[in-house]
Amino acid sequence: MNTFLLTDCPQTNLRFRPLSSLRSISELRLAYFSILDCWNQFAPTGLKNSNVVSGPQRWIYSHVLPSKDLVQSLLELTPGTALYHETTCIAWYSDIAQPNPSYKKIQFTGAITRLNDPMDLIQNLNQRILHDYTLLSVSRTKSSVPNSVFLTGNPADLFIEEGAKVNTCFINVSNGPVFISKHAEVMEGAMIRGPFVLGEHSEVKMGSKIYGPTSIGAWCKIGGELNQCLFQDYSNKAHDGFLGQSLIGSWCNLGADTNCSNLKNNYSFVKQYRYDTCQLENTGAQFAGIIMGDHCKTGINTMLNTGTVLGTATHVYGSGFPPQFVPDFTWFNGKDLEPYRWDKFIETVERVWARRNKALTESDRNQLKKLYVQVYPKSSSNT
Repeated sequence: MNTFLLTDCPQTNLRFRPLSSLRSISELRLAYFSILDCWNQFAPTGLKNSNVVSGPQRWIYSHVLPSKDLVQSLLELTPGTALYHETTCIAWYSDIAQPNPSYKKIQFTGAITRLNDPMDLIQNLNQRILHDYTLLSVSRTKSSVPNSVFLTGNPADLFIEEGAKVNTCFINVSNGPVFISKHAEVMEGAMIRGPFVLGEHSEVKMGSKIYGPTSIGAWCKIGGELNQCLFQDYSNKAHDGFLGQSLIGSWCNLGADTNCSNLKNNYSFVKQYRYDTCQLENTGAQFAGIIMGDHCKTGINTMLNTGTVLGTATHVYGSGFPPQFVPDFTWFNGKDLEPYRWDKFIETVERVWARRNKALTESDRNQLKKLYVQVYPKSSSNT
């Protein structure tokens, strides 16, 4: 029986931080589906996200997206061989989660999609929503469009899954499809232009304005104005404020009237902080908003500059713009950066998770503590 295993390339994992600080790249949603989900749609025996195995296995770097031709080439690998695309190793057959330069090199000559940095999530969002909609529209149960919905475009491009609530809103599918998951709700007065995906148990608040391509994960609350944004699960932007070309992790909360800039006044390419180089790097994009790691919070009326990166568990509040990079487990009070105490942080996590009926396990706590100690190596249990 063939088994594929995903593993992060260490350098690529760094490039995807803070989004990959507490998860594998394979667990990131590309739209409705994660990378791991996408591989499961192709792989004959499914995939495991693991670094510990017994016996040789077929490993794939998790930033590589699957295709029929690529899966076939993977199945043809034998122990001690590695699959290359041009000069880059993408997969290998071994009992360890790292390739060996001595492995026999086999060239893959087909087309390949690799995600090299977080901005690729934004650039590929339109394509991924179209891909996911095609699969979802033939595998889920569709309900009828309520008479109160003002629909523009082909009705076949709007899929309201059975169990969703959609009331007195405006939906335009002329530029791309819209998928509303079961147990999700679109409230009165919301205006949505596809392509758009709304995850299970998520809400679009009254009067929201959403421009596609935008994808919202499960258990999120969305309000205000969004343009080309990707949310992971359990994050809230429930109030007015603009967010464009932005990536939001899990368990984030954006306070009322939080706004981000997504275009510089001189129209030049936006720079963003990269964890692998520890400096600002040119994204090659004229439009780029913010990247927000898991467990981030912003206070009311927060202003975020073009290309701002907020690390895991950052809190931003007060007047003025924060720095373009706020490190993990740091508060910015409008003037100074200060460490986020561990005891205060974990108390907040427990409260937030409890509101969603989720218990913080010992494994969850250890993962968070491990990252905290990386940031503050000399920290005690309380600081």
